[in-house]
Amino acid sequence: RERQRDQAVGLHLLAQRDEVVPGRRDLIALGLEHALVVEDHPSIRKTLAHLLRSHCYLCTAASGRDALKQIKHKSPDVILLDLNLSDMDGLEIARLVRRNETTSRIPILAMSGSCSTMDKIKSLEMGCNDFIHKPFSVPTLFVRLSALIPIRSCSLNQDNSLRTK
Repeated sequence: RERQRDQAVGLHLLAQRDEVVPGRRDLIALGLEHALVVEDHPSIRKTLAHLLRSHCYLCTAASGRDALKQIKHKSPDVILLDLNLSDMDGLEIARLVRRNETTSRIPILAMSGSCSTMDKIKSLEMGCNDFIHKPFSVPTLFVRLSALIPIRSCSLNQDNSLRTK
C-alpha cells in the first residue's frame, strides 16, 4: 500500500509539472470520444481524470466489477486498466473484454507499478495492446493513447465494411 501511495504521489507530481505538454496531439482529432480509467487508487484515478477530461468523455471505475459493468453498457474507445485492482486481477478484466464480441476490439492500455518483463508479457498475452509503468510522465501517457486510438477506428471501419458486403 505504501508503494502504491508513493506511485500516486509520483503521478500527481508529474501531472502538475507537465500539465501543459507542448506538441501534444489532440486526442479528439484522432477519434477519442470516450475513455474509461480503471484504477482503485483514488489519487491516481483523480489525476488521470483531470488529465483526460478535457480531451474526451471520461468514465472512471474504482473496481473491476464496476469496470466490467461500464464496459458492457458504454463501450469506451479506450480502456486504461490498472492490473493490480483490489477486487479482481486486471488481466482477468482484459481477458473478459477480449472474449466478448462487442468489446473485443477496444484498445487496452495496461498500467502497473511492476516493471518486470513477465508482467509486461503477460499483459500483452492476455489482450492488452500496450503497457505503461507507474509512475509515468504525462507526455508518455498521451503518446501511448495516441498510438492506441487508431486501432479502435480501424476495427470499427473493418466491422462496417464487413456488414455492407
